[in-house]
Amino acid sequence: MRPFNKILSLLTALFCTSSFLQSERPISPFLLGFNNSYFNDLDAIWKAAQIPKHLKNLNVGILRYPGGEETSRYDWKYPGVTGYIDVWNKGMYTQQWQTTWVSKEDWNQNQSYMDVDEYFAHCKQIKAEPLLGVNMTSGIINGREKECLENAKDLLKHCKNQGYPLVYVYLDNEPWHKHKSNYYHFKGNSYAENVVKYATALRQIFPDIKIVVNPFDGNQFNLEPQLKKFLKIAGDSVDVMDAHWYWSFGSATFQGWKNSLPLKNSAKWKPYDQAITYTQFIKNAKSIFSKAGYPDMQLAALEWNISPPVDESSKGQIALMQAEMFMQFIEGDLDMACVWPMFWQVNPPDGINKNIGKTSGNGDKRSIFNHVAPYDLNPSYHMFQLFADLKSAQFIEAQFLSQGIYVIMIREIHTKNRISYVLNKSNEDHEYEFSAGEVLGSDHFETKRFKVDGILTETVKAKLKPSQSKLLVPSDTLTKIVFLK
Repeated sequence: MRPFNKILSLLTALFCTSSFLQSERPISPFLLGFNNSYFNDLDAIWKAAQIPKHLKNLNVGILRYPGGEETSRYDWKYPGVTGYIDVWNKGMYTQQWQTTWVSKEDWNQNQSYMDVDEYFAHCKQIKAEPLLGVNMTSGIINGREKECLENAKDLLKHCKNQGYPLVYVYLDNEPWHKHKSNYYHFKGNSYAENVVKYATALRQIFPDIKIVVNPFDGNQFNLEPQLKKFLKIAGDSVDVMDAHWYWSFGSATFQGWKNSLPLKNSAKWKPYDQAITYTQFIKNAKSIFSKAGYPDMQLAALEWNISPPVDESSKGQIALMQAEMFMQFIEGDLDMACVWPMFWQVNPPDGINKNIGKTSGNGDKRSIFNHVAPYDLNPSYHMFQLFADLKSAQFIEAQFLSQGIYVIMIREIHTKNRISYVLNKSNEDHEYEFSAGEVLGSDHFETKRFKVDGILTETVKAKLKPSQSKLLVPSDTLTKIVFLK
């Protein structure tokens, strides 16, 4: 037996007697997801830029539709109405900030937006779980609550009649948000009460649907009082709680990220020393659910990203910041996550109505796609390519080293290969030393690296040998190491 094989045999004997293997748990297949925006995800863009192919290559697990705040104004029966306009509220008809704005006279003929049937067709093609939103707000704003509930029931009846595989339904968007961008702030217990009403009605059509709700601000300091109050009223009606996270809102910079060891759920108004990691937030929330009598309640982040940077962060730098957030979701055992935005304030292709004077905003720097033709791949897409194995993987362990090295180890179920993700956010190159658990049963390894300049390197294969138990990981990179069986 060769010396290195002897070492591997010894490691196997030692490793199999430890509790390390017993700590494995499944990673949710819905962790890598994205938000659709029905009036930005134009049919022409999806076709010209081959969006389904790109999402399928990422192994995307879930797609949220019709979007974020769009949901609170959206009427699925009128898919040609400009986004953010409530067709029941004529006072909104004068809005004209959207890059894909369509005049009222053209709403009925407008087929450029993504409608419900197109959305489900995309989910089927991509093999992504549908996550369908229901508008409750329009009924309250316009004094048409009964009609609004009937509209939601009609939507689910349509899905059932079409044979769509609907499991997850989310009820409106950010009902807690007191901001001018938010259509309506649900007061008191009204959101919880409406959740019970809608969940009861919708389950008469789809008895087994899972209801997703967003009753709290993911950036607040103390969740427990608000969650306990909500769960007391609506806990029996809910399956998944949803938190929205935009890291360091109002103060995001690349240097601020590098100084955050580790990254925490901080914001301009929430100092780092008073914040916690997203991993800890997830664990705390699930503990609250359990104490309230709902140990199987799941947690989602149906909108997440870094907040718009206040510096000149490059797209590659943004992708590295996103990577650490995402790695914390993996470590914390988050059940569902959708990046926002995928498309927002897009520059429509030629031949599609364009709102003159309105241009694509900063959002495209944080998206996987550019928002201007030809809608090519952004660095964030290439970063997420490293995580395409997650849909069929087990989590093993994670550690954050004080010098700014964050490591997560997983195991891909089908190949049984162990995979380590090594994020180096320090200012120095780092010699990463392979652990016994990583090399167990492997004689070769592959590396693929995302660099701060936005480049994803080619895969490099190498032989494991005693003289190479370390790998140089450059500063400001994310490296994927696959230990081959």
